[in-house]
Amino acid sequence: MKTNSRSCLVALLVLWVLAFLALQNFEKRPATSSSARMLLQSNNSNVPDCQRVCGNVNITYPFGLSAQCAFSSYYVLNCTDDLGPNLMTNRSDPGPWPVLIYISATSNLQQYFNNNGTIADGYFEVPFLPVTQIYPDHITVDATQIKAMGCWATVNASLSLDAQSPYWISQNNFFIVVSCDAEGTVSGFGEYPAVNYSTSCGPIPCLNSLVAPYCNDYDCCIQPVGLTKQLTMSGGGVAFQEFPNCGYSTLLYPSTFNLPGRGYTPGEGVGEGTYGVALWYNIPWAATVTNCTEAAKDQDKFECSNNGTCHVQLDGYYCQCQTPGYEGDGYALGTGCKGKLGLIICSCIYNCDFCPSCSRSFASLKV
Repeated sequence: MKTNSRSCLVALLVLWVLAFLALQNFEKRPATSSSARMLLQSNNSNVPDCQRVCGNVNITYPFGLSAQCAFSSYYVLNCTDDLGPNLMTNRSDPGPWPVLIYISATSNLQQYFNNNGTIADGYFEVPFLPVTQIYPDHITVDATQIKAMGCWATVNASLSLDAQSPYWISQNNFFIVVSCDAEGTVSGFGEYPAVNYSTSCGPIPCLNSLVAPYCNDYDCCIQPVGLTKQLTMSGGGVAFQEFPNCGYSTLLYPSTFNLPGRGYTPGEGVGEGTYGVALWYNIPWAATVTNCTEAAKDQDKFECSNNGTCHVQLDGYYCQCQTPGYEGDGYALGTGCKGKLGLIICSCIYNCDFCPSCSRSFASLKV
């Protein structure tokens, strides 16, 4: 037992030294004299005045709140205190909110008022949507108010991205038609493969045959969508005596759905809950490059940091910290991948008597 303990102690000391040396050698990347690299370096996210929080959202690289803090202008988010009246409905969070401007949407939220039998037209257009979360390979935007809600009529809604932007409406979203007797369609021009697609739902039977949590426990229809830059939805439903909202069509990334009371004030019956949409994004390949191995050969243009992992995404790539013991955004001009000595050592010797569990010894070793 003493021999085993002594061996583990020696291994522990060696790993400490190696980890220390690794951290000493950690660097963003050597500077180059190329004008292209100097231009990118001017966008370094680590300059002192880079604000990395807007409201409740952490703004991680390649995104930024100003040109010098983002990879390019396409990744600049505006931090605003005013979303306008159409996007403010049902919001309880005080703001400010980061918004993506390379997206536009139209919506029609008709409402029926039973006391006088009138139908209010709720058509509007918006040139941006609030960003609710940034992930290594996608962002989510709040599309709660983007619906085709028709009262005894068919109305339209749409979601469009700048054709030249590095964003796509993810195929992991779903087209949803909510409430009995409602029906709708969604269509778009697919990418990868580049073909048109069209999907329909309804009329939905009023039999509680499919009542999903993110349909707010109403009858609904759920269909997949294709990867696209733009889509159009139609939707029509019936009105109810209890509340003005009618059945509707919308788009949803399931993990973003929240019921009232979890960030939003109560809505109008059928339309309650939050609806978010996922958008893929990437860093475009340099000319003639089609994979991460080729991209890494040109360090002047490759964006992943040391210990950052490159992942292919559509016609480009994204970076991520996946090496055990490292954390950060994975980008050379962002926070990179910074080593945590405790995590590195635990990941290597968590079976040793001196470090039997990362979960137990992590706190004392972390630096």
